[in-house]
Amino acid sequence: MNGFAIAFAAIAAATAIGVDYMAQAQAADEPLGSYSVAAYSQTVSDRVGGLLKTAEPAPPVPARDYLPDAPPGWERRAWSPVDESGDDPIKTESMADMDDSTVMRAAEGVMSGKEIARAERDVWEYVGPSGTIRLSATHEDSIGRSFTRKLKSDPGTINVMLRHGRPIKFGKVAGVTFYGAKRDEWDSSGTLPLTPPIFVRGHVGNDIEITAYAEGNHDTLIDLLAAIDYDALNEMQATPARRVGSAQGPLSAAQRKTMLVRAGQLENARVKARRALEKAAEAEAPAKQEPKAANRLEMQAKHALNRGADDPKRLKVGGEDCDTQRVGKFCGVK
Repeated sequence: MNGFAIAFAAIAAATAIGVDYMAQAQAADEPLGSYSVAAYSQTVSDRVGGLLKTAEPAPPVPARDYLPDAPPGWERRAWSPVDESGDDPIKTESMADMDDSTVMRAAEGVMSGKEIARAERDVWEYVGPSGTIRLSATHEDSIGRSFTRKLKSDPGTINVMLRHGRPIKFGKVAGVTFYGAKRDEWDSSGTLPLTPPIFVRGHVGNDIEITAYAEGNHDTLIDLLAAIDYDALNEMQATPARRVGSAQGPLSAAQRKTMLVRAGQLENARVKARRALEKAAEAEAPAKQEPKAANRLEMQAKHALNRGADDPKRLKVGGEDCDTQRVGKFCGVK
């Protein structure tokens, strides 16, 4: 590069700086002579820094966004385990269906803010003319890996229904195996007294969990499970699972029939469990009352013995009149 080119570049740069200086002075409403070099330098630094600043990362898409829209005639809406009045509508199931942590939550009658926030973030509720269904999709590191490990080593410690010690499979959709569950994350019970809800859960790879609550309509539950965007959920994971998604093909008629049968079996199992608990409660009730009656008779007898022999009052114990005026002739003693 020759000297002429260098001089030309320097003059051009100085001219550009001068023009920019005047523009910034006018923008700051300052006369040219009073607009300091330091103030101008700060504007240059701010503008260059703004150009070099990296864009803020977009917030992650909730897994719930990949759950399906409502079927025709149904409404899809957000759901929270706490209603607008602040009351907790959670109705606990049988003690046999709950682990220690659930019993503690039921006894306290409260839910942590984290659980409520997770429900509002992960759950869609579908309300239709023939039932209520809730689907949730949760993206959490290793949630599926932990479930799979316990399913193999000790299934009795996790939230699945067992038959002869083995987990009950509800069916497979898009490569995802769903299992019958004892409850949902919020221990919800249904509103139909003769038709308790069924619960199912499955996992897309290691980091995505899908749960379902279905009350009153099993066909729509299967339709919703089949309409989930498993491809998009799978791509949310750092390591997508193999053999999961639309490549596994649509749900066949045979698979659907099997899932309907399993849904009926899960519902019947819950009905039987509820009836067994009711019978056990009825059988236990008289046993609790008998000691109270015996204690009452014993107290009456002691009270009579403590009265004086000349007390004219009469005491009725065990259906007989007892004359306390005659020693040895009360309470049936001859």
